[in-house]
Amino acid sequence: MEEVKQRNNRPDVEAGLEHFQVRYVSHQFIRQHEVIDELRHEVKAHEKELEKEAKDNPVAVDHRHFTDHSGLRDRVEIFEKIYMELKSDFYRWVAKWV
Repeated sequence: MEEVKQRNNRPDVEAGLEHFQVRYVSHQFIRQHEVIDELRHEVKAHEKELEKEAKDNPVAVDHRHFTDHSGLRDRVEIFEKIYMELKSDFYRWVAKWV
């Protein structure tokens, strides 16, 4: 963003930059970072549960079916979609002004 601001000092660029900083950087990118942290934490907790189960039942673990974890997978896929859209919007905006 600083590069865009340095290359273009027109008022409309600065207004667009302010809009992007406030709306996307300050809110969206930060929120998506929080979501990544939450998902990472959940995945690690899930892994620990699976490790404990394997340790507690070493013979049965090879013969047991574990659930698919579809809820967590769905949330990760939704996050990916939202994050990719956010990045795409940002890169389109940058390309317009660089």
